[in-house]
Amino acid sequence: KNKHNLLFLKKMNDVYEQTRSFFALEEEGTLRLYRRNAATRAEKEGVERRLNSKKNVDIEYCYNIKKKKGAAVDIEQACRVILFLLRESFAPEDVSIRTFLQGKEVIEFGPRANFASAWSSTCISICMAFGGDTLAGI
Repeated sequence: KNKHNLLFLKKMNDVYEQTRSFFALEEEGTLRLYRRNAATRAEKEGVERRLNSKKNVDIEYCYNIKKKKGAAVDIEQACRVILFLLRESFAPEDVSIRTFLQGKEVIEFGPRANFASAWSSTCISICMAFGGDTLAGI
C-alpha cells in the first residue's frame, strides 16, 4: 500500500511540475494533459457504433491548454485552477502528462484546434474569475 501511495504522489507531482513549468514560460505555448475514465457509457457505446467495432474501445480526453504570450501569471494559482478543472475530485490520478493509451491503436476526434468551443470559453471564464488572464484556449 505504501508503494502505491508513493507512486501516486510521484505521478501527481509530475503533473503539477509539468503544469507549473508551462505557466512559468514567458512565451505562448501548448500543454497537453490526458484524462482517462471521463467518458460516459453512452459516449463509449456511441464511438463503438460509429466505428462499427466489436472491440472494446478505451476513451481518454486530451486537453490542449494554450497560453497567451507574455501574460502575467500567478503560477501557483494557475496550476491549482487548471488542475481543479481537469481532475475528478475522487480520482486525481486519472490526469496525466502522458497518454494512457500507449501501445494501442489511437483515433483522435474532436473540435479543430482553432475552434473555440463553449466548454473552452467556460474554462477560460472560470480561470479569469480566479485572477488569471493567461489562457488563450483549452
